[in-house]
Amino acid sequence: MTKPAPLPPTFDKAQLHGVLPAMDHDSVARMNFTSSISAFVNAVLSPGVKLAYEKNVKGAVAERAPAIRDAMCRQPFYQTWAALRRNNQETAKQIALDIALRGRDAINARTAELNAGKNTLSLDASLTPPAYLTQVENHCAPGGYFATFGDDDDVTVAAAYEVGLWPVGMGSLGPAGEGGGRAAVKWLRERFPDFKPKRILDLGAGCGSNTLPLAEGFPDAEVTAMDASGPLMRYGHARAQAMGYTGVRFVQAAIEALDPEIHGTFDWVHTTMVWHETSTTALREGLRRIHAVLTPGGITTHFEQPNFTPETKPFDQFLRDWDAWYNNEPFWTKLHRMDMTEELAAAGFAREKVIDGSAPPLIPPGSYPAWSGLTSRHEHEVRTVTKAVGPGSYDGKGWYVFGAIKT
Repeated sequence: MTKPAPLPPTFDKAQLHGVLPAMDHDSVARMNFTSSISAFVNAVLSPGVKLAYEKNVKGAVAERAPAIRDAMCRQPFYQTWAALRRNNQETAKQIALDIALRGRDAINARTAELNAGKNTLSLDASLTPPAYLTQVENHCAPGGYFATFGDDDDVTVAAAYEVGLWPVGMGSLGPAGEGGGRAAVKWLRERFPDFKPKRILDLGAGCGSNTLPLAEGFPDAEVTAMDASGPLMRYGHARAQAMGYTGVRFVQAAIEALDPEIHGTFDWVHTTMVWHETSTTALREGLRRIHAVLTPGGITTHFEQPNFTPETKPFDQFLRDWDAWYNNEPFWTKLHRMDMTEELAAAGFAREKVIDGSAPPLIPPGSYPAWSGLTSRHEHEVRTVTKAVGPGSYDGKGWYVFGAIKT
């Protein structure tokens, strides 16, 4: 008997702040509907994809992800599952943009008010956005991370980005979308209890959801959020001000432009779900520059989906590649086939100092009602890791962690 889909927490459990768009009853209801559809697709329908594979495809084609994909694309159940998943993703993003557009004037005014006269926001009007962020609208979000609606200071896409995190993550990212940042602080403290970073850099920080927990976890540190998107940095800075994190710096810059001469050096450089939206060139240049800005003994950590290993079954590779084909994440499939130990070594880190492990999700206790449940988009993926500094296991519900200590 199929288990019922877990009911994700409703949007009224999201943490409100001074620049989050106002939402009426119907908007909240639409958000909750798309979130519940996501949970249903992942928890109830996904096992049917594997069943269709085992009954109709397995043994009939080569055991390679491309061959499996070609055959599965002709399976009606997979067609239905993939179409429903894609359509719900588009719907969630359209709803989020609609909410942000209707509150655009108020959001822009509040953002400008909170940012005025502050020296903790640094923007670069001359920055050319990286092609990997402009050639597609990542996650099917209309306007991507750079579109403006009206004047140049418009932050509509940034507000839509934050609102849209809820239905896509099914509430699993925390009330303020901060679960990754909280998990990173807990992971670092447990494994390196004597490590006390003085300067922290959160790369590809978006609107700062996962940056603020870093500042909370290390209140004596200077914390910088960096992202290539001007709208995200404007909105994120105002968001931080509204939430009381007035000392966090927000700097507009591309990862490939990270420079110790300009941006200084850091004891901890972190990313949360960033690299899958870049490119091979950007990843390799980015890791090299991270090595350059780290202080001796400094640590870099990266939270991502787990990379494939020789033990990852071709069917699981095919299923997880869905995001590359249908969710506007073209680098997704390449990234997950890379050996991050080799990439970190090529960037200058010593192999014996490489980190490869996992971090369980961390959401504040009591954030959600007892009847709600959290679901993963990749529960079928199981990865055991035993390397170097961070032994552990990845169960499909936490974060895959890779990184290194600079000698």
